[in-house]
Amino acid sequence: VYLALLCSLFGICGFGMYPLGLELSVEATYPVDQSIGTALIFMSGQIQGGILVFASEMLEGDLEGEDLVKQVCSSVSARTPSPGATASNPPTLDLVGKDHTYFLRFIAGYLFL
Repeated sequence: VYLALLCSLFGICGFGMYPLGLELSVEATYPVDQSIGTALIFMSGQIQGGILVFASEMLEGDLEGEDLVKQVCSSVSARTPSPGATASNPPTLDLVGKDHTYFLRFIAGYLFL
């Protein structure tokens, strides 16, 4: 509930920044048509999104040990654990959850900049 409230508050406050950012891009590219500045902002967002998706795929790792037994993202959920599944004998899965620890650290640094 708190996460949804924080995201909503961030969205409401960030929504007012969008037209200011577009206006700033128009002012920064003044001699050129105003659609060029807006197009550059959208293109920058698309390029950054593509890079972040690629980075997400490159930085993800397989779950290991106890995390693999506890995960609930695969076709085998925590409600129906495999009999005899332990950290040394993880369940066999068709779809395996991934560890995104390194990507989350990368994105935290990227957003900090």
